[in-house]
Amino acid sequence: MSKFVYETTVDTDDGPEDVTLVFKKKATAMPAGIIRKNRGDEVATMFAVLEWGLTADQLDTLDRLPLAAMDKVLLAWQEWSAKDEDKPSGPPKTKRAKGDDEDDEDDEDDEDDED
Repeated sequence: MSKFVYETTVDTDDGPEDVTLVFKKKATAMPAGIIRKNRGDEVATMFAVLEWGLTADQLDTLDRLPLAAMDKVLLAWQEWSAKDEDKPSGPPKTKRAKGDDEDDEDDEDDEDDED
């Protein structure tokens, strides 16, 4: 399984520094209990989700990011997670029940119009 890599820059006393976060799992694989257990507190939910998706070392890196960057990190991870490389692109195919073929009825009407 591939991992999600998020690269950004943080300000330090010595100037800007590039940092990388590597998420070990897709956000779509997150157990529902993480949200349920933290449903009354948005900030607690956000950090519970991040703690689930990152290793301890990566959490130390995350702690260096400004709080305003957390939404960007979460949204990018969610968007990446929602992509399904195994599915073909394009709209889903729909199946019609037998006898529900509107085109056949239109063809019959066209034949009557030709007379």
